Amino acid sequence: MECGWGGIGYLLLSKNFQAFEALAGCLKAHKYESFLDMLNSVDKAIINSVDSKGRTLLHILLRHLGERDDLLDDSPELKRAFEIMDILTS
Repeated sequence: MECGWGGIGYLLLSKNFQAFEALAGCLKAHKYESFLDMLNSVDKAIINSVDSKGRTLLHILLRHLGERDDLLDDSPELKRAFEIMDILTS
């Protein structure tokens, strides 16, 4: 995901790669559009899954979003991040 190879993510999902890891990779790389696209391709139970450290996708999003200091209040990327927060908390 970090390299912008979103198509590889879909290939991994089709080969039974861990969907949680693919979604978490999107969040870590700030690829919010890819996250939203992939979310439509996975079981909704993934949203409540946790990683080996007990973190949910929401925890991962907030951690990596908090590391960014280059987002403007009205940026489309920040709006997507809030959209994802809404999805993960509903």
